[in-house]
Amino acid sequence: MTSKIAWKDRLTDSAWDFLSNPLTTGIYLALAMLCAFVGSTTTGIPAYLLMAIGFLLVIFVDPPKRLSKLRDRRRRTPRPNTVTPFVRRTDERETVRGSQGSGKHNGAHDGRRASRR
Repeated sequence: MTSKIAWKDRLTDSAWDFLSNPLTTGIYLALAMLCAFVGSTTTGIPAYLLMAIGFLLVIFVDPPKRLSKLRDRRRRTPRPNTVTPFVRRTDERETVRGSQGSGKHNGAHDGRRASRR
């Protein structure tokens, strides 16, 4: 079953690598220019003005950097079909109880059982 999934993982890894490569900024600029031409024909705004806006947006937004951050975030979250181990955290109440010593009773709790939350 892993061989069926492995080629999909390699394919998605190569797609993420391609899209988040810093050299693909040129592709994003070309897409912004294409959008500027389409936008200028539909709205009547001059194409050189929309191209300048698209260029600045691509430079300031930096799509490869954002895509690499998105990929890192997705890799950190566990997949739903994997089991994550349960780590028991000790809280302050348990450490305080442990430091009271064994066999000693607190006067306020005589005759009552301590309840755990």
